[in-house]
Amino acid sequence: MAEKIEKAPDNGSHEKYKHPVLTDMEVEAARASAKTKALAAQKKKAKERLEEEEMQRLVVEEGLTEGGPLDEMVEITLNLAVNQPYLSTNGFKFMHGGTYKVRRSVANDLLYRQDQGHKAEAARLGVDSFAFYQQKKAPVIRHINGKVT
Repeated sequence: MAEKIEKAPDNGSHEKYKHPVLTDMEVEAARASAKTKALAAQKKKAKERLEEEEMQRLVVEEGLTEGGPLDEMVEITLNLAVNQPYLSTNGFKFMHGGTYKVRRSVANDLLYRQDQGHKAEAARLGVDSFAFYQQKKAPVIRHINGKVT
């Protein structure tokens, strides 16, 4: 266990440190080195966070991705059932009527959950599920460049 370094009483000129082995200059050098290392670690973490945020922005705003068709960015507009105030994915709430830019894999999941909500609402109201699925619905997924899928 490291020994605690105590400050000696101030004699008016400068502070001295009590350490059983190190001189005052060595204590100051060790403290300066520790501060430099701590700042370097802090900067490294901040840079990593900034790079990760920029990667996410590029994927969302510019559609830059290396993955397959499920990783492409699309827009989705939700039309939720009455009993669904919102859908939540990864802590983010997708509200009724909202239009969102998401990956196709997320859009597919949201559409499935939206349809399940409508199916549950139709069953609650006693509406035939076949008739429910025959209803014309506006497309809700669009490519970022405007093509409807």
